[in-house]
Amino acid sequence: MTTRYPSGIYELIVLSCKKNHDKNLKIKTDLKVLKLKKIISLNLFIKYFIFIFKLSIDKKFIFNLKYDDINFSNYLIGFTYKDFRTYVNKFVFIKNILWGLYQALRIIEFSKSKNINQFSAIYIDHGIYLNGLLFELLIKKKIKVYSNHLPRGIFLVSSNKNINKKYCDYLKFNKKSIISKQDKIKNNFILKKLFKRNKLFPWTKSTKFINLKKNDFSDFTHVVYAQSFTDAQCLWGNDGFYNNKDWLIFTIKTLSENKNNKILLKSHPNFYNQKMGDLASWDNLIFKECINIFTKNNFNNLTILNEPFFNGDLLKKLNKKAILISHNSNVLLEGIYFNFKCISSKATFWNVDKLKLTNTWSDENEYKKVLNKSWRQLAFSNNDDFNSLVKDYFQDDYNILGKKYYMNNILSEMKSIKNFNYNLKKLNMKCAKLRDFQKKKLIKIFSNNIINL
Repeated sequence: MTTRYPSGIYELIVLSCKKNHDKNLKIKTDLKVLKLKKIISLNLFIKYFIFIFKLSIDKKFIFNLKYDDINFSNYLIGFTYKDFRTYVNKFVFIKNILWGLYQALRIIEFSKSKNINQFSAIYIDHGIYLNGLLFELLIKKKIKVYSNHLPRGIFLVSSNKNINKKYCDYLKFNKKSIISKQDKIKNNFILKKLFKRNKLFPWTKSTKFINLKKNDFSDFTHVVYAQSFTDAQCLWGNDGFYNNKDWLIFTIKTLSENKNNKILLKSHPNFYNQKMGDLASWDNLIFKECINIFTKNNFNNLTILNEPFFNGDLLKKLNKKAILISHNSNVLLEGIYFNFKCISSKATFWNVDKLKLTNTWSDENEYKKVLNKSWRQLAFSNNDDFNSLVKDYFQDDYNILGKKYYMNNILSEMKSIKNFNYNLKKLNMKCAKLRDFQKKKLIKIFSNNIINL
């Protein structure tokens, strides 16, 4: 079964998962596209109105939405805020919450159906949104699940262990390796290439950066990095913030209360990347709203970099005792590499219990305490933990730079889209035009490059 109709790039992904599954079972299975019932049962309908009533009384209840011990809050929040209009139109926000909640209950209805056990495996797309709830429900029922999402490639979850893990837990880096001298040399080579004009991450290659004109940034005590306000909010779990806009405003307000702090706010370079379409346009618009809020509050100790500058150029000009703050983005790796102390949420792309990279927090109260700490009270990253993450992230064959990563397989076979810069619309059009023999070749390659987590 699949949650996504197999067309374009998804034809290759879905059929490769089916081929992998059939090969493992040594039989041929049928492929069906999941169709949820439009009407839910009376019991779930009652639960729907109970959820709505509790949300109307306490906005924070959204972080406690549960079914069968599965907290699906982060999936609903991500679904709600991926619609850009949610930020500017209260009616759209309410509509998305209500519809998203109903969709979640439709997914629960499906998971309770008697026919569920006739399916031996399922491909689930976009598990960072409401399909993440389906992922967790089916894992509990010991049904094999295929999926894919950055930074992982296509993966399979078939083990009966860890059935209480969330979708994001399968994406996080959690290997603590014994790091050899050769590992460090290779990591250093990769990171130098990565941080030199963003040569490795494909989603930044099409951004037109400009040179940083100001020469002296040595008096800034804190640097805060803005992130996308619409793409996969709460992807890495719940930490008390609905989205990156709320997190950013809280961060700047808290830091500004101490007049000895001098704060630099850096925008994300993709806010200005026109090739990213509406995503960039809305991120830019929401960021300007944040700037207006900061201006009205007269935060005199705040300076804003509202242009696409290279972060590496900035880091070279900072005082080494500047504290770098990000909600949970890749920019933290750059800060750690250049030996800065960093602050981030525990809801991030690595397992913070195993890998000690940043000074972390899990809710607003903890965050405020961490923000108010001096440089001396904060810790540097553990060097072996950092190298473990970098090795897992960039040296693993199945991850984003690996030879078994499905996007790299496509690029090696389809030279005409080598510089597509993660323009998925363009990629889907190209994949739809592939000849049958090309599709079969890629499906075979994909099916052999699926990692079992």
